[in-house]
Amino acid sequence: MLYACVSLCVVLVAVWMVCRPVIKVGIDDQGAYLFDDRYFFRLVFVRANGFQLIAKVETEQASWWHYVLPPYRVIYCDNLPKSSYRRLRSFAAQQILLRRSEDAKKRFNV
Repeated sequence: MLYACVSLCVVLVAVWMVCRPVIKVGIDDQGAYLFDDRYFFRLVFVRANGFQLIAKVETEQASWWHYVLPPYRVIYCDNLPKSSYRRLRSFAAQQILLRRSEDAKKRFNV
C-alpha cells in the first residue's frame, strides 16, 4: 500500500511538471516582462550577476502585503538560452545603473 501511494505521488508530480504553464521572460520597448500563464508582470531588476538575476515584480494592483513582503523572481542562467540570458543580464545591469544614478540625482538636488 505504501508503494502504491508513493508511486501515485511520483506520477502526480511528474504530470504536474509536464502540464504546468511555461513562464516567459523577455524585453520589449517598455522594459523587462514576465508572462506567467494568464498574468503579465513588469520586472524591475535588483541584482544581476553571472549566475542569477533577481527582479522585483511590479504589480498594478499592489496590496498592503506587497509593501511588507514584495514579490521577487529569481532567473537562473540555466533557465534561459545563453544568448537570451546575456541580453537580459545586460538590460538588468543598465536598468540597475540608471536607477542608481536617478536616485543619486534626487538625493543631491534636494
